[in-house]
Amino acid sequence: MLTGTLLMGRRGGRTFGLRLEELPVGRDGVPKVAVRLCGYIEKHGLKCGGLFRLSAGNPKLVERLRTSFDRTGDADLEAAGDVATVASLLKLWLRELPEPVIVNQVAIQLLDIHEKLHDETVQWREAVCQILMTLPDPNTCLLRYLLRFLRHYDQHGHRAQCHHHTSGGVAAIFSPLLIQRGVEQSGNIDSIQQVVAHQLMNKLIHECNHIFQDRVYLKVFFLHFL
Repeated sequence: MLTGTLLMGRRGGRTFGLRLEELPVGRDGVPKVAVRLCGYIEKHGLKCGGLFRLSAGNPKLVERLRTSFDRTGDADLEAAGDVATVASLLKLWLRELPEPVIVNQVAIQLLDIHEKLHDETVQWREAVCQILMTLPDPNTCLLRYLLRFLRHYDQHGHRAQCHHHTSGGVAAIFSPLLIQRGVEQSGNIDSIQQVVAHQLMNKLIHECNHIFQDRVYLKVFFLHFL
């Protein structure tokens, strides 16, 4: 039996490589695998500097935990006791989604609006809200959850005065997973676009509570359907 885990009610089937709409979700529409992995990191890894760096984690343990998720829908992360490996597992799960969280056309629109309005915070927020309204619901739920998770991680890093925790560093790692994957589906992304994508990711993390604030989001929702 798994000890200390959040069982997901699955027996068999896959967790990695499935489309978002195929995965079991919690009350907020967030895939349970994301909640499980991020929840473990929040409990054990907020003070770990450089947690999401590309070289972190034990590859053999990553594969073992992945196999467990694919077989049962969960893994005994507590027994593994390696938060860097869990962080690598989260990145692997995002990388293997058949479609990026921020889909092709939305990623391109976000990059375009960021270049035009990055210095106009209020207009930027409303424009980003309107663009994100076009995402499928499962993608929106997961993106909101991930951005808030990364912001929480970043805030704890600043309190600990750890330079590895800067949102710029986290943005550089998660930008290829959340933004650049969508852009790359339309062709190669050049170095300038990569820089803009990192800046956009950084601002999405920093502004996530404003972007998804109920009042702002509802305002954009009604304007979108008028």
